[in-house]
Amino acid sequence: MELNENLSSLEEENAVVVGAVTDPLEQSKAIAEEYNIDFPITYDVDHKVGSKYGVHNVPGGMDMGPVNTHSIFVIDEQGTVRWHDISPHEMYVPLESILEELKKL
Repeated sequence: MELNENLSSLEEENAVVVGAVTDPLEQSKAIAEEYNIDFPITYDVDHKVGSKYGVHNVPGGMDMGPVNTHSIFVIDEQGTVRWHDISPHEMYVPLESILEELKKL
């Protein structure tokens, strides 16, 4: 929830935070409410966003079907991906790493 807690730091770098989730809508809404998520969340139930950014896959050894891998992208105003972190194992990227990449834009 570090992104949510530091939206003002990200906004100072002219960043807009948008989440994309593949979980069922009601489950995602409940999590957003529980953690007071203040940024927009898109529901990628058909995996179009995940496929476009190359993070849609079938995890080995899991019976839950295809999912989008945990990832963070920095996309410039022209829509070009300038930096990304894709991790099948961790949901966390330090805020400082993201801010460093934003400052390079």
